[in-house]
Amino acid sequence: MKTDDLIKEWQTYSKYPLPGWCNRHTTLFDVAGCEIGSLPNHIDTAVCSISFDSTASSRIGARHGPDAIRRASHGFANQFGSRDIGRFRSMQDGELYELKKSNAADVGDLHVFPTNPIKQVQATASEIFHLAKTAKRIVTLGGEHMLTYPIFVGVFAASRANRENSRLGYVHIDNHFDFGSSSALHGEYYHGSNSRRISEISGFDPSAMSFVGVGDFTSATQYDALLEAGMTIEPMWKIRRVGFAQSLRSALNTTMEKCDSLYVSVDIDVCDVATTCGTGHTTVGGITSAEFMSIPSILQEYPVVALDIMEVNPTLESSDTAAHLSARFLFEWLMMRKVDTPSGSQREERKLKHT
Repeated sequence: MKTDDLIKEWQTYSKYPLPGWCNRHTTLFDVAGCEIGSLPNHIDTAVCSISFDSTASSRIGARHGPDAIRRASHGFANQFGSRDIGRFRSMQDGELYELKKSNAADVGDLHVFPTNPIKQVQATASEIFHLAKTAKRIVTLGGEHMLTYPIFVGVFAASRANRENSRLGYVHIDNHFDFGSSSALHGEYYHGSNSRRISEISGFDPSAMSFVGVGDFTSATQYDALLEAGMTIEPMWKIRRVGFAQSLRSALNTTMEKCDSLYVSVDIDVCDVATTCGTGHTTVGGITSAEFMSIPSILQEYPVVALDIMEVNPTLESSDTAAHLSARFLFEWLMMRKVDTPSGSQREERKLKHT
């Protein structure tokens, strides 16, 4: 399907109702809510969600992920909002952080077509295109990972419409490549084909793609083809050798050599099952929660214009760990900023030198 065929007027889909499990009332971190057609031009971050999971191959339920993430986010917003504190010392890295409220608006769930993946792709691309032309940054809550393809299409088209010759890179943080050609069950649009569909977009440079955290078995032929195409791969065996933060920075730096801005897609199953079991695909040997929570501050150093979090499935756990981890991730990325001063660890080192 050509990109131009996907970018239609977003109003085309406004006449359709939302399924009963969708939501346009609760907002992420209690930010202002608005309709998709009334997003203010001055908004920095537009938050939206797509409660679609109809091409899940095993454990369905990611359609409920956006609601769970929003509910979990209120705890973080209330915790910091109830105290008159502007700066915080992180006991994880020793750095000083400043709390800054994000200039954001949440439009809630975009349209969902649970039995029509092709129409879902068209609707999502069109509505995201409209949002991305208005806001400086897009945050999308999923839903299954198939959605990343049409979201990327919308952002890619908007970046080119807003700035000629704009180059958008793609960073895929996931335990899987999601580079399948097609599925016997679902066809060419499913949760395991989103990266391949992105690589096929007309005008997009596939070498501006990075994969971080991949740890599952994959086709040897496919793996060699990805490397030959110039894509960057930071697999778990390398992460365990050099460290997650270094691998992530390496992927980001390499990708930035070929683009002007970044789209980052996060599949919660990049985390090990010991960190979260609230996702459709159980991951053995994934990254830890501490490694996962190192991502937000690193991403703040790069021009990320769109980010999604996919595959949170609250039906598979009673403690909502995946949803809370995702909410914490978004809180630190959107609202916490590192202050450029000597860190706590640096001060401790200075003390030791003077004793």
